[in-house]
Parts: sequence; structure tokens; C-alpha cells
Amino acid sequence: MGDIKDKIFRNKKVMWAVTRAPRDNKFAPGVKKYSLDMEITPEEIAELKAAGVKIGDGAFDKKTIEVDGTLFLKNINKKELNSKGEKAPALEVVDADNNDVDVAIGNGSICDIKVSLIPTKTQTIIYLKKVRIKELVEYDAEDTSSNTKTAEEQDDEDF
Repeated sequence: MGDIKDKIFRNKKVMWAVTRAPRDNKFAPGVKKYSLDMEITPEEIAELKAAGVKIGDGAFDKKTIEVDGTLFLKNINKKELNSKGEKAPALEVVDADNNDVDVAIGNGSICDIKVSLIPTKTQTIIYLKKVRIKELVEYDAEDTSSNTKTAEEQDDEDF
């Protein structure tokens, strides 16, 4: 197993951010996590793959999604509990001046995303470490304009 490395992705559009409090994971009941989807370029995908991250090349594999012509790396996350089952520190979220903030990050916000790349025996895992908000788009729970899935598609995914 190699060394843990931190990487910063700068000025990235984010979508579906869960950063104020960890939320239940629908695929693993009882596991709460912070998460977000982050804009990513083909060059960054190649860099992550070279580091051992299992990720596809295109818009419709399990790790990426294309929204309005922009490619996003899906579900970058940080679990509420560490590997020993102990409560981990909360996700660090700061403003452009590195002051701690407690705001709901809306779709389309521009952020710097700091992750840890952690090698395991079979792959490298990406863990969300810190979010710096550069341009905040206020979260609007009523706004579904950035949701590209139909109700039927979302229902099928949740099924």
C-alpha cells in the first residue's frame, strides 16, 4: 500500500452537495456520509486512473455523469465514522477567505475540492477532505431545474 496523497481540484462546479451534516446512505443503511459531485475534465480522469482510481472514460459509467455537457465525478464522499467506527471530524467547509461557514451549497456553486487519495490493495479510494466555496449558488430545495432525471428515472434508480 502506498502513501496517502492530497489533491486539490480548483474552481470546480459542484452538484448535489451534502456538506452541512452527513446523510444516510441509501445503499448502506446506517452509514452516514457527506458527499458531492464535482466537475472533472478528461485529463483529470486520466490522472486519477494513473493513481489507481477505478473510473471509466465517459459520461455513463458508474463514477461519472454528464449534465448539460459537463462531466462530473459522482459521489465523492466522507463517511461520518472512521474505519474504527469512531466519529470522524466533520467535513471542513470554508469560504474564499478560508473562514469556516455553515451554508447549504447549491447546484452550480464553484468550489475548490480537497481530497485524499488513499491506496488500498486493489485500488485507490478518493475521500472528500475539504470544500472551499469560491462562488456560492444558494441552495433552493424547490428548484429542480438542474435535475436531469425524469421522475420515472429517479424512481427506477431508487427502486
